[in-house]
Amino acid sequence: MSNKTKSRRAFIKLAVFSGISGIISPLKSIATSSRSFKFDLKKSVAQFQTPINQTLIRKLFPLELKKSYFNLASHSLISNEVINRISEILTYYSTVAINDRKPMEQCRESLAKLFKVDKRKIALTRNATESANIVAKGLELNANDEVIITTHEHIGGASPWIALAKEKGIKVIPVELDLAGKTNLERIEKNITPKTQVIYVSHITCTTGMCLPVESIVRLCQKKNIISCIDGAQAMGMIPLDIGKINPDFYIGCGHKWLLGPRGTGILYAKDTSLLTPVFVGSYSDADFNLAKTTITYRDEISREEYGTRNIALYGGLSSSIELLESLTLENISQYASSLATYFRHQLEDDSKITFLSPKMKKYSSSIVTIRLLNTNNRDAVNNLLNKHNIFARWIYECNLDAIRISFSILNSEQEVDRLILTLRELNQ
Repeated sequence: MSNKTKSRRAFIKLAVFSGISGIISPLKSIATSSRSFKFDLKKSVAQFQTPINQTLIRKLFPLELKKSYFNLASHSLISNEVINRISEILTYYSTVAINDRKPMEQCRESLAKLFKVDKRKIALTRNATESANIVAKGLELNANDEVIITTHEHIGGASPWIALAKEKGIKVIPVELDLAGKTNLERIEKNITPKTQVIYVSHITCTTGMCLPVESIVRLCQKKNIISCIDGAQAMGMIPLDIGKINPDFYIGCGHKWLLGPRGTGILYAKDTSLLTPVFVGSYSDADFNLAKTTITYRDEISREEYGTRNIALYGGLSSSIELLESLTLENISQYASSLATYFRHQLEDDSKITFLSPKMKKYSSSIVTIRLLNTNNRDAVNNLLNKHNIFARWIYECNLDAIRISFSILNSEQEVDRLILTLRELNQ
C-alpha cells in the first residue's frame, strides 16, 4: 500500500465511505396521472441506512460521469428525482386545471422541520438576494443609520444595503475579517456605534468558506438592541442548522446551492414580522382587502411576501431535494464533505507554491476550501480545469483574493479529489 493511500485512509474513515447495507426501497417516480398524484411528500428517494455511499448518490444525478463538480457553492446540480417532481407537478396542475399552493405549503413545512423553526416564520422567495432586499427595504432605515456588514459578503447580500446608502443616506460599515477566523466577533463589536441599527453577516462566507460565530454575533445584537440578519446561503444544506437556537431576527438563504434544489427558490426566516413593512404586495399578502374602500390589512405572517403568481413546481422540487438530505442526514453529509476537504488540505498544505486562504481551525472551517496558486494565473487555472479536465471550480475575485474556490460535497468521490490534487499540481509547476 502506498503512503498516499495510507494518508488518505487516515483522513477519510472507512465508515464514511462504507457501502450502504441496504436500500429500503429503490428510487421511485411518482405517477404523473392526475388521479394518482398526491401531495403527501412520500419518500420517493432511496432510503439510506448507513453513512454516505457516494457511488450510489452520484447515480441519482444526471451529471455526466466524466465531469467533476466542485462548485456547489455557486449552483447546485439537481437530481433526477427533483427534475421528475417538477415535471409531475406541472403536469398535474395542467391536467386538473386547479389553482392552489400546496407544493409551496409543503415546502415550507419541510424547511421548518429541517431548520427547527415555526413554519409561520418562513417565506418562500426566489433567491437569497430577494430575501436580503425584503429585509433591507422593509426595515425602513433612515439617513445616518449604520449597517455593519463584512468585506466578504456576496454581492446579492451587500448590494441592497449599498443601494440604501445611495437612496436614503444610511451608512454601510464594511468590516475586514480575520481570515484565520479567531477575532471576527471582536472586529465586528469594535465597529458598533450608537447609530448601528443592523448587523448583516454571512454564516459561512462565499469567499473562503469561513464560519463566523453567528450565535455570539446574534447575542451581541440582542444585548445592544441591534437587528441581526444572517446570510445562510452557504450554510443551508452544508451543515446541521438550528435557526431557532441561533435566534436571529432574520436568516436568509436559497435552495439552489447546498440544498440541491432548483434555481428560483429562496428562503426568508423572520422572527418578528412587525419589524418589516412589506416591500411588494399583491394577492396572498392580505388578510383583508376591500377595493371599494381602498383598504388592505396585511397577513401577520412573513408569507405575506409571497405575493402574486409563483412557479409552485420549483418549490415541490425543493421539497424533493430536502427528502434526500433528510434520508442521508445533514450530520452525515457534513462529515463526508468535511473529510474530503480535510484530506485535500492535508495533501497540499506543505506545498510552498500554494497558499490556503480558508481557516485551518475546525471551528472556523467548512466544506469550502479556497487556495491561491503562486506559479500560475488563478483565473486561467480555473478555466483550464474546466475546459481541459472537466473539473468545475470557481475563481474568486471578491476582496481581490484572486484565488480558486473548491466546494466539497456528496457529489464528489475520493478519486475525484485525487484527480483534482494531481491536476492542480500540474498546473502550478
